[in-house]
Amino acid sequence: MTCPRELRLRPTRVGRFAILAAALLIAGCGSSPQASGAQGSSGATSAGMWTPAAGVTSASPESSVPPRGGTLRVVLTGDIPGISDPSPDALDPQVNATVHESLELWRCCLLRTLLSHNGRSTADGGSRLWPDLAAGMPDVSADGRTWTFRLRSGLHYGPPLQAVEITAGDFVRSFHRFLAPSLASPYVYDYFVIEGAAAYNAGTAASISGLEAPDDHTLVFHLTEPTGDFGARLASAAAAPLPPNPYQPDATTGIAAGADAGYGRFLVPSGPYMLEGSEALDFSVPAASRKPVAGFAPGRITLVRNPSWEPETDDLRPAYADRIEITLVDSMDAAVAALDAGTADLLWAWGALSPTVPADIFAAFENDPARGQAHLDATGMVRNLMMNLAVPPLDDLHVRKAISWALNKQRLVDLKGGGVAQGVYGHLLGNVYEDNLLAEYDPYATPGGHGDLEKARAEMRQSAYDTNGDGRCDVPACQHIRAVTREEYAVVAREIANELAPLGIGLDVDVLDMGAFFDVVSHPADRVPILIGMAFQLSYISASQYMSVFNGRLSVDVPPGTYNLSMVGATPEQLKRWGYDVTEVPNVDARVEACLPLVGAAQFQCWASLDQYLMENVVAWVPYAEQRFANLSSPRVMTWAFSAQTTYPALDRLAVKR
Repeated sequence: MTCPRELRLRPTRVGRFAILAAALLIAGCGSSPQASGAQGSSGATSAGMWTPAAGVTSASPESSVPPRGGTLRVVLTGDIPGISDPSPDALDPQVNATVHESLELWRCCLLRTLLSHNGRSTADGGSRLWPDLAAGMPDVSADGRTWTFRLRSGLHYGPPLQAVEITAGDFVRSFHRFLAPSLASPYVYDYFVIEGAAAYNAGTAASISGLEAPDDHTLVFHLTEPTGDFGARLASAAAAPLPPNPYQPDATTGIAAGADAGYGRFLVPSGPYMLEGSEALDFSVPAASRKPVAGFAPGRITLVRNPSWEPETDDLRPAYADRIEITLVDSMDAAVAALDAGTADLLWAWGALSPTVPADIFAAFENDPARGQAHLDATGMVRNLMMNLAVPPLDDLHVRKAISWALNKQRLVDLKGGGVAQGVYGHLLGNVYEDNLLAEYDPYATPGGHGDLEKARAEMRQSAYDTNGDGRCDVPACQHIRAVTREEYAVVAREIANELAPLGIGLDVDVLDMGAFFDVVSHPADRVPILIGMAFQLSYISASQYMSVFNGRLSVDVPPGTYNLSMVGATPEQLKRWGYDVTEVPNVDARVEACLPLVGAAQFQCWASLDQYLMENVVAWVPYAEQRFANLSSPRVMTWAFSAQTTYPALDRLAVKR
């Protein structure tokens, strides 16, 4: 599906093919993830104190116990559908697909899940999984197909359901709601790996056979195949528990019964905060007649403490502020004015914009501590030049490596907002998807990221497409190579064309509208040679979604939506059918399938190794920049943390002076 920020990859096909045998590994959970030396499911030790990533300007880390209490006042900029005019789906975790800010509101504040992330950067364990509503990490069967969770006991929902304990049946209820065909949830594909889920979603089964709740505090998932990233999928808010309706105890979808358009305006929390006025919710009346909470009004969201939440039961959310007030303002100028006037504490920049904060405004705060702090954080979204390995001259590895050396990545970054918007980047996956294992890896690094024409020409001289050994591609196939982009990245595409010309590579830049751009990626018979500017917004922290694109059996010959322009993994028969003259392309199916069943640290390592292999031995994509998000805070904000999971400021970790 297409999202406002970028593409959301769907792991729809992973379940259709045999997975190569590989050892399953679950690392034990150590002490609290808020404590120094804590361990997550990756098994790696975190840094303890919050450490900014390279290039990040931050407020004080959480090096001592920050003060609790007070009000965190947040301003959002622009006209955000679903918040400007509150819609019922905006805060509904199972139907919302437009308000991306909701991802952080669910994680930090409103909802807890079986497993979750700690609301910190990748450098401080933000990509790893930790127990949340689960009492510990799951027990995974030897064949990787049965995941058993033990739930914490004695946890209750917020008002008005503070007497209702969170139990295993609430997860069963939740999955039956959002996988129901009537709801048309955008998140269903992530969970078709549960036995019976696809049949239930198709309307051919009355229930999901792979869900089991043998008692109130035990939840069992039976999967169709070993799925190492299943825990990461369960950290999505869509998989949060759904409370029963005390007035309709037999309602299949509990408090959401009758609210297929969304129940966000009468959401009952399991996290440390609730929407102001939640205690007045009346579930004795039908959803259509129910009065929504006062805390979600046009252009304003107000969160207050959930009295049912107990800090000692939640190792992931410190919830420093007593109250969080989020207000929508109409412009960046208005947001900055609120910070300067002392009426706002955080300018939470809308992630659909790039750069999220104009460079001049960012620099003004960075250079004047009296105004506050400027924060710059990596998102894991990597911009690429994608090449079709079945189209000459791109079928030659030396040509592809020459292109990798030639790009002036810093120039491409400067053309799209500079360092406030992007940073030069050197490998396929964002570091969040590899737990920082390749944070220093860049096989085509050049001084200042400006490219190296001599190294590019040296590589080109090894290609059969350089017939006279002068470091230039000199056959007809080297000219008029179609390079597709969209208007937003036309300036980048034209610059790339200029940078490749000295190699004898001539690009014809074709600027398409959004619909046409994404359409060409899905049709291999179109034989598009190059695509420029693509990046992916993944639906949960797992490289499985990303790397499955390079698995031919999972991505090449399937309906639109898989985006394997590279043709990596295509068979000779497929290439012939689609009209290619090239008869063979690289295949990494076995490597991808070996990683898919691994869990925790083993899977991080496996994907990092495959990243290196693809960068050095396949070279289907040339990564050139990673997106960054910029935010501003006032002097009242004493701590800073950025959630690797949601790619937004971690609101529960921002403490304010009182």
